Amino acid sequence: MAERQIIIHRTMPKETRIQNSIIWDKKLSIMARFSLIAMLSLPDTWDYSVRGMAIILDISKDTMSKYLREIESAGYLKRIQPHNEKGAFAKAKYIITDNPGDFGEEGNAEACHKNYDTEPWPCHNLSAPVKSPQKKRTEEKNVKKKQTKKSSSELDMLFERFWAVYPRKKGKQDAWRVWEKLNPDKELCFTMAAALKWQKCTAQWTEEGGKYIPYPATWLRHRRWEDEPDETPEAGGYCEEGYDGI
Repeated sequence: MAERQIIIHRTMPKETRIQNSIIWDKKLSIMARFSLIAMLSLPDTWDYSVRGMAIILDISKDTMSKYLREIESAGYLKRIQPHNEKGAFAKAKYIITDNPGDFGEEGNAEACHKNYDTEPWPCHNLSAPVKSPQKKRTEEKNVKKKQTKKSSSELDMLFERFWAVYPRKKGKQDAWRVWEKLNPDKELCFTMAAALKWQKCTAQWTEEGGKYIPYPATWLRHRRWEDEPDETPEAGGYCEEGYDGI
């Protein structure tokens, strides 16, 4: 059977009524006070978690954690870090009291850092297990990916340049989503520019008022900058209008 994670140290008789000092404690928000009252109203044998209390009070786990931080700061709650039989850290225990600062003998154990992010490790001020090589590689890969990803401002700027020169301005939001996923650098933008230079002067793109020009998102999604021209350019280019790039 799992060891209880919640310990209630009660100095007053268990009653439906609650101490006025808790009801009017200005160090706590109204909802934090109610959360404390709700926890103290449960049977002494009740075993629950932060997630469980969040469900009982019909609030999110993050909101419940916020109220717990308030309750802890006001002296009604203390977390301690126990060890299991093998000496490894076990889940943090919560000691709740109706008399601020009085946590009984259980409260003499080593306290946790004031951070309720209890997964995967409950106490961040204490030593955590050594990360597996696979987890370390994943984290390093994520850091590298984040470092190489261009800033959103640069990506926006390049997209606006592309949009300004693309001859058919339809479906901008769809085009942006494809552009964002593609995440092109300046070198790729120059390649796109070179392709647009000859494509926008072909018969397909100039006949019937540009009726057959693909939508920008379609052009990007199908990597049309990789197309090769079917026509042989005359001296001076495909058309008189120049194109310097995106």
